Amino acid sequence: MAGPRLLILSAYRTERGFREFQAARVLLAALDARGVRWRLGKSDDAGAAEELAGHDAVLCWTFRHTWGNHLFHAARLEERCAELGIPVVNPVATFTYRHSADLERWSAAGVPCPRHQRFTRLAEVALGYPLVLRRDGEHRGRRMVRVERQADAPRLLDEANREDPGRPLDLALELVDTRWPDGFYRKRRAYVVGGEVIPAHAVRSEHWIVNFGHRRGDLASWREDRAFLAAGEPRAGEIRTAVAVLGADVAAVDYSPAPDGRLVFWEANRNPRMWGDRNLPARPRAPDHRFGEALAELVLRRVAEAGR
Repeated sequence: MAGPRLLILSAYRTERGFREFQAARVLLAALDARGVRWRLGKSDDAGAAEELAGHDAVLCWTFRHTWGNHLFHAARLEERCAELGIPVVNPVATFTYRHSADLERWSAAGVPCPRHQRFTRLAEVALGYPLVLRRDGEHRGRRMVRVERQADAPRLLDEANREDPGRPLDLALELVDTRWPDGFYRKRRAYVVGGEVIPAHAVRSEHWIVNFGHRRGDLASWREDRAFLAAGEPRAGEIRTAVAVLGADVAAVDYSPAPDGRLVFWEANRNPRMWGDRNLPARPRAPDHRFGEALAELVLRRVAEAGR
C-alpha cells in the first residue's frame, strides 16, 4: 500500500535550495524512511492550489518566509485545505518571527518570561532599569544592548541605531539575571514537535548573551551539554506547555534554568538552526535527526486523524 502524499509549501523554487538548512535535510530523510510521498510546491505557484486535492496533508515550511510573499500565499492555500478537509501541519497562522508576539502570549498565560515593551521613542519605555534594548525579530543575539542606567540609554540606543538606521531597535526587555553562583549564564534549547520535547543543546557562557558565539568551549561545558542530552529536560511538561500556549506545531524553544529553580523563557524559534547548518559542524547530532523523525510522525498522525 502506497504511503500518504504530502505537499510541502515552501518559498524555495528547487529541491536543492530547499535542502539549504539541516532541518529540511533531516525532514526529507525521515519522510522517505516512512514511505511518505512528498512533493515540493512553491506557495505562489498556481499548480500547487490545483493539486491540493491529490494530497493527504500539507506541511508549511517557513524558512525564507520573506521570499515571494510566502506567508500570504501559503495562508490562501491553507484556506483551500480547510475547505477540502486536508490537514495542515505548521500552519502560517501560528508563525511569527517577532519576539514580542510570543512574549505577549506567554505573559498572558503566566509562562515565566521577561516583561517587555515595544517602542518607537525611548521616552515611551516604562520598564525599570537595568534593561535590554533590541530589534524585535532579530535573532542570533545580534544588536542587543544592555543598559544599566537610564542616563546611559539615549547614548547606547543612538550608537546601536547608527549600525542600521533603517531598522532601529524597537523592543525593551526586562533584564532577568540568571547568572549562577559559579559566574556562568546558562541557556538550553529544546525542539518541540507535535508536543514531543527533544533536548537540543545546553550552552554556558560568562557573557550575559548566551549563544554559540559567546559559549565557553571547554570540557566542563561539553560535559554539561552531554548530560543534558542524555538525561533529557527534567521539566519537559513546562516546555510543552510553553509551546502549546503559542499554538505552534514546531518550535525551538530557548530558555534558561535560573539558580533559584525557575525556568525563564526567551523565545520560540519557528525556523530552528541546527548542527550542519552554516558555520556549524557538518554532522547532525541525534536531536536533529529526531527532529526530522518527529515531524514526519506528526504528518502521519495528522493524516490518520483526518481519516485520509
